[in-house]
Order: sequence, then structure tokens, then C-alpha cells
Amino acid sequence: MLNIKTDVLVIGGGIAGSFCALEAVKQGQKVILTSKTPICTVGSSISAAPGIQVPLGNDEVYQFIADAVVAGRWLSNQKLIKRVGKIAEEGIDFLYKIGVPFNKKTDGKYERILSPRLSEKPRNLNMSIPLAGPPIMHALRRFILEDHRISIFEDVFLYDLLKIDEQIQGAFFYDIRRGNIFFIESKAVILATGTASEIYPNNMAPPTTTGDGHAIAYNNGCEIIDMEFVHFWSTVKRPTSISGINHHIESLYEKGVEPARDINGKEVNLFPSYPTSSRGSLKPILSTINKENASLNNQGGIFVNLANLKPENYWDKGIFELGAYVEKLGIKEIELGIGPLLCCGGIKIDNNCESDINGLYAIGDVAGGFLGANYYGATGLIFAMTTGIIAGREASLKRKNFSSKQLNSIVANKIDTTRENIKTITGIRSPYQAINNLKTIMYEYAGPIRSETGLRKGLVKLKQLKKEGVSIISKTKIFNLELVKAFEFANMINVAEMVINSALERKESRGRHIRIDYPMEIDDVYNIIIVKKIEGNMSVKKRKVDFFIIQPGEENVCSRIKEAYKTGNY
Repeated sequence: MLNIKTDVLVIGGGIAGSFCALEAVKQGQKVILTSKTPICTVGSSISAAPGIQVPLGNDEVYQFIADAVVAGRWLSNQKLIKRVGKIAEEGIDFLYKIGVPFNKKTDGKYERILSPRLSEKPRNLNMSIPLAGPPIMHALRRFILEDHRISIFEDVFLYDLLKIDEQIQGAFFYDIRRGNIFFIESKAVILATGTASEIYPNNMAPPTTTGDGHAIAYNNGCEIIDMEFVHFWSTVKRPTSISGINHHIESLYEKGVEPARDINGKEVNLFPSYPTSSRGSLKPILSTINKENASLNNQGGIFVNLANLKPENYWDKGIFELGAYVEKLGIKEIELGIGPLLCCGGIKIDNNCESDINGLYAIGDVAGGFLGANYYGATGLIFAMTTGIIAGREASLKRKNFSSKQLNSIVANKIDTTRENIKTITGIRSPYQAINNLKTIMYEYAGPIRSETGLRKGLVKLKQLKKEGVSIISKTKIFNLELVKAFEFANMINVAEMVINSALERKESRGRHIRIDYPMEIDDVYNIIIVKKIEGNMSVKKRKVDFFIIQPGEENVCSRIKEAYKTGNY
């Protein structure tokens, strides 16, 4: 399998990767799409709610930029947001064409609804279904499988990239089905590997979100930005069968659910001014839950009785994901927890989605710069679609004339070395236990409420965990998932170190990064934190934000977004 060649190699089979592969084929390129699971079946987008922000026309695009920049606390890449906004409708038109059920008005225009927390005018596409992710991914999978121009490699794990003379020229994979290491040579490599939220417990995204693209890009010298910003949310901690399920606790209250109580039955006030506080005031909620759940192993906790939740409310907005399990499993009580929806940071890209290494692009949740300090609601799907289109188009045009050196001997040596490295994997615990330990460390020392003392303790514990290593008991070649977990652990611990080092460098509270020792956002100081591997070590530095379009303090930004931030919505 040494001679697999393509023009564009897309790594990641979710919405971003699918759009990218389709766009590259449209540009006349030979395309390979790889995924560590079957394409369009797993990924953060599979549980996406129906809200999708779609700006139409120049005026709306400008306001979209303003709203997103304010939500991201002025750290977002404004040029990238502008490009996303301008081609958003293109992605939606394609999805509608292949059967995704967006509602349309009698005049043929998309029906959009107002989400007051996100915009002053209706900008969210309306769908008459509880989840947007499944119909989009099912339609994309069906369309791609019927389009035989795209070669698909499923159940393959990205192991490393090949970089020669500061050019990415392909990628090495572990074939999970067969136990082989193989290489795909490509003029352009596009990472669509998703977020890294699996480094925390109660992860709301699928367990495949282990930061593979973040870690491997970092190991090859890419700049990684904004890793201190992890979008934590109130979620389910127990029962463990639905751990990580997303919900709006205030929506439950609105439907008559009894107030939360601690383990001793004492009422816990999650909303100091409820019901007059603004919907989604997350800071007091997170602070209260975090105080009760200071440790994953404590005997505390906050519990909510669901006995009063009526069946007709199971599928209401803010409840539907939890309501489905209440309905099907008969769950009557949940313990509240805090979990990540996604990591806001990722590979630093320009407005063409290219990294600082020639030939390497990043799209979707593995790419940094769009969100800045905070997730801006209902933009995840549109960012995945549009960055997929952008990278597929730009990589095809820029890299089509690139010719590589003779790589056979280099590739053969790398594969031999990799096989030997796998044989020598050794440590004191299984990769499963090591991952659980990593999650505990990250929650306790780098969770939603942070301090320098805690972060430094966490970093010491991570380094010790990495030093102790993992052991592989299973010797099978076919579907050796224990070996895959060992690969994932190596990636996850690198990403965890990026998060802690970035959090230490940011000596303020901004967006989803809350420091109790630096509780205020610093006005008039706007820097992004960059981590980069230099001579084997993790280097951390700051760089000033470029305000290409909108300057801080301009009055034409969305007043509701400003107010939402002040009241804790963001």
C-alpha cells in the first residue's frame, strides 16, 4: 500500500470533511476521504440542534461579523468570519437540494426565526424537527456514497503527517480493520478531525473527539491557538448511562420541575435572581455546580427530580435531548454536572483555511480563530460547511501544480519505524485507565473555574501520567481498539498540556476562561495565546489581535449580544 496517491486528502468524515471532499471533486481533483469511523455517522454535528445561523446579503453578513466578534470577546479572526458569512447560503442551498428539510416560505425564501440571545433580527433557519445534525449527515452520506468520484477509507486512524522541506506531502494511517500502517501521498492534506472535548468527563460530543488533528498538527510544528477556551455547559453527570447529555436547566424549571437539591435534600439556588435573570445565565450555574462538584469523586452533588416533567414537554426546546431519554428509559432524577460542548481553539488558519505549514489545511472544529473566547450559538454547523467549501476550493487551486519528490524510501523507513514504536509501547496502566485519570486531572485542575495553583498542579500530574505510559495487553491485529486508545491517549495528553499552558498564560477572565485569581476581563488588551512545538518543547507566546473590520467599542455591534455577555449568557 505504498503507492496510494491523490490530489486532495481529507481526514475526517463529518460535515466539514464531507463538504470539503465534495468541493474538491467539483474542482476536478482526485479526492480521498478518510475517517476513523464510518463517514457521517459520528461527530459533534450528529447532535446539533435545529438552529443554524445563516446571514443573507451584505448587511446581514456585516452584522453577523459584529455579533460573532462580540460573542468571541474580540479575539476572533474577522476576515474568516466574513468569508464564512458570505458563502453560508451556498452550503444551505446544497443541503436543501439533496433533501435536508429546511422550511421555506411561500415566496421560496428560507423561513428564519428570531433567537434573541444571538441576533436582533431573524437569522436562524427553521426546521420542523428536533435535531438538525442527523438529517444533514444522513443526506451527505447518501450523496457521497452515490458519488463514486470520492475514494473512501473508513476505520483508519491518522497516525502522523509527512513533512519535507516545510511542505506537508501526505499522511500515515493505522488501518483499524487490518492492523497495518499505510501512507497516502497528497498534494494537499485537509484536517477535519473535530474537537478535543473528550479530555474532560461528561463530554457532550462523541467519544471520538480526542483532539487527534490538534495533537498531530502540533507535533509537526503548526501553531495552535485559543486552547484555554473550553465551552463548558450544564450537563448530566449521573445516571452514567446518559452522562454528557445536553440540557438547559432553566428550561426544565420553566416546565415545572422542582428546584435542584443537594445530597441532603436542601434546596440549591442555581439562579440567584431567577426567574428575572436572563435565560441561559451560565456563569452562576457553572459556579454553583462546580462548588458542589469540586471533585469527581466527592460525596456532594446537585440533583433534579424530573417526576413533574410532563410527556408533552419532552421534546420542547432546551429539553428534547434529555427528554428523549426520560421518555424511553423512565429516568426520574438526574445529577447535574459540567461538561464541555467543544474546545474553542485549534489549528491557526488564515481566511483560506490554510495553516502556517504549506499544504496543510484545517476545517470545522479542529480549526481555531473563528470562535475566539467563546462559542457563538448556532454557528457550529455553518462553520463546518463553509470551511469545508473554502478549503476544498482553495487547496484545489493552490496545490494542483505541486509535485513531490520520490517518497518511497522515506515512506518505507517511516512505516518500519512506526511498527517498531508500536511494539515497544509500555507503561504501568491500560490506556483506558490512563484516559480516565487524564479526565479527572483536567476537571479538577483545569475545569470551568481555574487558578494558577490548580493549573500548575494539574500540569505536574499530566507530566507524571505521560511519563508512566500505557501498556497494551491485546495482541490482535484486527480491530485492536486498545491500541487505538493508546494512540488517542498520546494525542489527548498533548492537547491537555496545550489547554493548561494556554490557561496559565492568559492572566484574566475572558469568555469561557474563568480565573479566580484574575477575575476581570482586561479592557484594551487583546491577545491570542499560541502554542507551538519548538525543538521538542511546548512554546507559549502571545500575539496581538488584528481588527480588520470592527474595532472594540464601535456602537454598531448587536446590543443584545453585549447585554447577554454582561448578564452571564456568554
